[in-house]
Amino acid sequence: MGVEEKRRERYFKIDFMVRDEAATRDVFAMFHKDLGYRIIKSSREFPDYILEDESGRRIRAEVEFKASRFNHPIEECDMIICWHNDWPDCPIEVLELCRFVEEPISFSREELKELANILASIIDRLKGVIRYVDEFIRRSDHQIKTSLDEESLRLLCERKNWQTKRVIALTIDLLRGSIKIIGGPDLDMLSSYSREELQQIINEAESEGFIVGDAERQGPLGIGELMLRVGERKSVDIFRLHDLVEIAGKSPKEIAEMLGSEVLKLVDFMEDKRLVRVVSEEQVMNG
Repeated sequence: MGVEEKRRERYFKIDFMVRDEAATRDVFAMFHKDLGYRIIKSSREFPDYILEDESGRRIRAEVEFKASRFNHPIEECDMIICWHNDWPDCPIEVLELCRFVEEPISFSREELKELANILASIIDRLKGVIRYVDEFIRRSDHQIKTSLDEESLRLLCERKNWQTKRVIALTIDLLRGSIKIIGGPDLDMLSSYSREELQQIINEAESEGFIVGDAERQGPLGIGELMLRVGERKSVDIFRLHDLVEIAGKSPKEIAEMLGSEVLKLVDFMEDKRLVRVVSEEQVMNG
């Protein structure tokens, strides 16, 4: 089997993870002969190596963790040695080591079983958190109706006199390790405000600990961005994020009071600032 044919296989194994340029260089040093290269000169200056391949060709090579991090004159280098090739149109040859070398990413049966048990326990406790918050909110404001989805770790709520369809949501996001409290203002209501009034809403939301912006991107909107978004009829969020570690060590009552109080604060803010449509008490009773 020739070198080029060997290169198509991931058969070299290492016992460490490759996360930087130094580790990438270590991998090449370990397997350069197997990959068909002889090191003529190794340097800490550019280029990192002068190599010779099996045909006797001399190669000036620079090592990078990612190919796109190469920032030297192209004409002074013949090849980039990298762990990941994220430069598809690179004008010089690229040797991508992750194609041929396997990191230690396998798991034992015992490790996976232990992980599954830990995750199941954590999820069960987080379901309890959502239930406690739901109870706290309903006890604190009898005009609020809630919808609890334990499997999705999500709680939706709104006041009974709200006509606006977008409601307030509290969601526990395990992938991001965060707790999100998000309200969706009525776009028709927002569009009725002047630039100065919208800026005031941004300022007052901030003083209450909330952000006017895009909850998915987890970023705020400036007044210009907000007006553009409203004009284009794109959704706007008023939200607050917590890192999951913030509830570590707290009792269910403490967690419910912390998160439930913030949900109630957002409910009041959105109604006080006329960011939701409301119906009369008579309409609510007849509905």
